[in-house]
Amino acid sequence: MKLKPCSLIAGATLAGFAACASAQQLPAHPPPSGPPTVCNAGICKIDITVTNCDASGGITVAPPYLRTPVASGSAVIHWKIVTPGFVFSRDGIRFDPPNANFQLLPGGPANEIRMRNSKTSTGNFYYFVDVLDCIPVDPFIENF
Repeated sequence: MKLKPCSLIAGATLAGFAACASAQQLPAHPPPSGPPTVCNAGICKIDITVTNCDASGGITVAPPYLRTPVASGSAVIHWKIVTPGFVFSRDGIRFDPPNANFQLLPGGPANEIRMRNSKTSTGNFYYFVDVLDCIPVDPFIENF
């Protein structure tokens, strides 16, 4: 067996990683659509419906654009998959980029995730909803 130079092996490995990464790309952050839903309450509820796990747009988030006023103090955001038989992946709600405003609250069933929005800063926060074995969806929260 003839040994291959390390640079060729490393180059092939790197090319394989790049091809894999491009095939696994997450959707781009779309701009929020429609009017925002303002949540002044201590608990902001977001329902997730799965219609087609394998298609882009097969998961809907209601509301897709949530606004939370900073002046009303911290709030709990409660995401719930309302379609029976579906659960969140291990990192079911991921902010992109990660944001210290949002802290995971442990416990609850596999189809629900709760996070505290401390509202320590204003801004627009994109996040991914990851339902197990589905294409992620990319909604939006704004602290104002």
